[in-house]
Amino acid sequence: MLNQYSEYGLSGAIWGYAAEAGLHAMRLILSGTLDRYPHLTFVLGHLGEGIPYYLARIHNRHAYASKIAGAATAMRTLEHTPSEYFQRNFVITTSGVDDPNALEFALGAGGEGNVMFAVDSPYEDTVAAVEFLKTAPVTDTQRANISHRTAERVFGLH
Repeated sequence: MLNQYSEYGLSGAIWGYAAEAGLHAMRLILSGTLDRYPHLTFVLGHLGEGIPYYLARIHNRHAYASKIAGAATAMRTLEHTPSEYFQRNFVITTSGVDDPNALEFALGAGGEGNVMFAVDSPYEDTVAAVEFLKTAPVTDTQRANISHRTAERVFGLH
């Protein structure tokens, strides 16, 4: 798999990490694992490794393939839709993505209580990430959720 990335300089943070982490998350969602273990929570970096931006298509294609018995590929029967699993079982971090448009979309797709602040250290500038959170065009409630409330809930912090 590495050759498909490394020949183009895509093996690291520029693309490969997100592509592989996103693939693993989708495999967890579509494997039925989250039906067997509904209380598992995964933390996925980089505003969801691209998944929030594909949720509508994933939902649409999964529904279609399920309706026609798997289409070209076999699919497990799931109790919920892929987007429901994503919203229920995944928390995404802001790490490495200081983009107000991406944050707004991730809050809508993943759920306002499922986004939390993180810094992709040592690859990203911590000061810039903190400044982004301070100035991001979000409500006070969203900023509190992102900055600490989501982490408190997910990690049982007080």
